[in-house]
Amino acid sequence: MTRYAISEISSLAVRGRHAGRPGPLALFWTGAGIEINVTGSELSVELTADHGSYEPWIEIVVDGCLVQRRMLERGRQTVGVFRGMEKSSVRNVKILKATQAPSSDPDSCLLIDAVLTDGEFMPVAPRAKKLEVIGDSITSGEGLCGSTGENSWAAGVFGAVGGYPYLLGEALDADVSVISQSGYGVCYSWCGDPADTIPPYYDEVCGVLKGEKNEKLGAHEPWDFASWQPDWIVINLGTNDSGAFDNAPLFFSGRNRTRLEPDGSMNEEDRQRIVHGTRDFLKHLREKNPGSYLLWCYGMIGGRMEETLREAVNMYRKETGDERADFFVLAETAADEFGSRGHPGVPAHRKAAELLAKKLRSL
Repeated sequence: MTRYAISEISSLAVRGRHAGRPGPLALFWTGAGIEINVTGSELSVELTADHGSYEPWIEIVVDGCLVQRRMLERGRQTVGVFRGMEKSSVRNVKILKATQAPSSDPDSCLLIDAVLTDGEFMPVAPRAKKLEVIGDSITSGEGLCGSTGENSWAAGVFGAVGGYPYLLGEALDADVSVISQSGYGVCYSWCGDPADTIPPYYDEVCGVLKGEKNEKLGAHEPWDFASWQPDWIVINLGTNDSGAFDNAPLFFSGRNRTRLEPDGSMNEEDRQRIVHGTRDFLKHLREKNPGSYLLWCYGMIGGRMEETLREAVNMYRKETGDERADFFVLAETAADEFGSRGHPGVPAHRKAAELLAKKLRSL
């Protein structure tokens, strides 16, 4: 087999935000990776991985079929993709990061160094659309893997291929870029911390990552918005903002802590902070993505924030006159649709993808 460094494969398609540097390709977000069309009887991929607490996992898809899902050990390693195949056939291969950017593990990283094959690379047809999906643990695919009784906080419970962003991309023939982090919200994290939210990190390649290693890989560099303008941006935030009202008294003692009234309703001042924060994030998204349709969705786990988010989207539309923004309610996850860690499983993600595809096609 011949070894081809990633930088030598001109027909390769890169998925997800990246620093755009020559040499090994650093994968940061859920679903980031490469797509190639290749002939040959044999194919392997050379990767370099590291971690402290949360090891990276990959998923390999060949001609639309998930053929491998595996954790990676520390160091450089060669992973076989296929062998003994009909040499003249062209196969579509996707190698994707199955785990989210581990904000609590500065040692975690994943690089694709090279591809080894006895075949030739063919052009990858450009996708018809571009889709950016912004969210929390649901969008990161937490709970897609593992039994319904599994509650361990481990990298292995995450997945990309069965998640609604991937399924939506396949349904719409869209190049998908995911920006998501478990526990994060638009204004508050799951425990009520206003620091662990998505908007402050949106302008960087992958600002949620910490440590010198990730900084050197380009995670903290400004994202070049002009290089990749999505047709649609789907935002699925609000679930953790809702949870903050219940969890903040137990886990967070800082300023601007979310409060519940004696009757169990959200404190109006705190609720309005979410309304205005959501509106402001929509304004920022529009500034950076002038041609994108903005669709804020919510509802797979609970519905307490529905009217708050709807109010925010309507406020944004009224203040800006922007008609290319809307709010969309997703179906609640049914009892038999859950995966691990109390999160939506593949059936729930499939249902969400179908609903979103129908909505986006109607636009």
